[in-house]
Amino acid sequence: MKMHQSVFLLAVFGLVLSYFGTETKKVQESADLVFLIDGSRNLGSGEFQFIRSFITNFIEDLNIGPDAIQVGMVQYSKTPSTVFYLNTYTTKSEVLNAVKNLRQKGGNEANTGMALQFLVDNHFTPTAGCRAEEEVPQVMVLLTSRQSSDDVRRGVFSIKKRGTFTFVLGVRNADAAEAKQIATDPSFSMLIPDLRQMASTQEQLKSLFSLVASKQLIMQVEEPQVEVQIPQRDIVFLIDGSSSVGHANFLKICKFISTITENFIIGPDSVQVAVAQYSDVATTEFHLNTHASQSALQAALKNLRLRGGWTLNTGAALDYIYRNHFTRGAGSRKEDGVPQFVVLITGAKSKDDVKQPADILKRSAIMTFALGARNADQAELTEIAIDPSLVFNVAEFDSLPDIQEEVLRLLSTLAGVTIVYEQPIASVKTGIQKFSSHSDLF
Repeated sequence: MKMHQSVFLLAVFGLVLSYFGTETKKVQESADLVFLIDGSRNLGSGEFQFIRSFITNFIEDLNIGPDAIQVGMVQYSKTPSTVFYLNTYTTKSEVLNAVKNLRQKGGNEANTGMALQFLVDNHFTPTAGCRAEEEVPQVMVLLTSRQSSDDVRRGVFSIKKRGTFTFVLGVRNADAAEAKQIATDPSFSMLIPDLRQMASTQEQLKSLFSLVASKQLIMQVEEPQVEVQIPQRDIVFLIDGSSSVGHANFLKICKFISTITENFIIGPDSVQVAVAQYSDVATTEFHLNTHASQSALQAALKNLRLRGGWTLNTGAALDYIYRNHFTRGAGSRKEDGVPQFVVLITGAKSKDDVKQPADILKRSAIMTFALGARNADQAELTEIAIDPSLVFNVAEFDSLPDIQEEVLRLLSTLAGVTIVYEQPIASVKTGIQKFSSHSDLF
């Protein structure tokens, strides 16, 4: 992998499927198979039972075991949940009992993109029973009933990058284009408008799966034909956690951060995120190097709680994150040339001075965004931000989604900052040297 200062180059890969006919000798089949099931309310209870029966019938014909075919399962709607891992059950009867006891998750959303990333981070790993290092074929079967509520591109990228065979079975309102986008090959995408046709689809899936498990159908991830720049960046969110914000608004802030960050590839070689909360004093929620995956980050954001306090010392909080977050030990890659960001979200004017700590961040080429709501002071926000274009002020925290797209765009595209110090100007009368400086974003 080539490194260029603050960006790494990530291959745009192609997937090549090759078929190898076998001789009459029986080949021992082995695979790591994970079912990803849409459990949203878009499916009626009767339809969910059809899907459960489909999976049960499919597993009946498999040779289940730690040296043969292992099965895992995840159900998702708004969020994904593990039903069981690849190494949870070692016999067919155990797997079948677990599937028969499956209950529909419910929920109005179906975030397929998040669920795909969850599989990569939590199921296709050695601790979960994944045998990819032993060259055992990796397979995912997605059963979906609707178009995803979130963007699937990053999840698709992550799961295809590791050479996983992805089959998509779409029922009810499943989106044909999205199903083909997720599937390894268009022929691996099967739409079932009538659930009574699931039997024929099952036979088609069995045939393809058998070819994969017997290694008659193999996949190669091609060497890159072109390269795409995926920016690395370290982003620290500094949140007003005072009592005046209130629990409801605090949850809106957390949702705003979650929605922003779910658009990034999270990891030590891409985007790292930290969060600190403050009122009279600042507290670290997690550092830049705490969470190395999208699913771990999103789980941590969901667990944030308002700490409270009636004094708002924004200046001290800015100094705190400079000293405690933008260090090598806390995960900062500033010394490697990775762009550094602070996103301040506050609802009131600070009780202490913000100029000195804000200036230190600016001189350190740390790009500070200043987002204000309610009683935030416009002049103070402008003093804190490294550039006026990075100041955003909304009337209420309800309006944070209105600035979400622009904040995301800037976080995604700003590459760095150049601090220009002009030559000292000697004062004829006093002999005092005065310096002036300015910063240029790029």
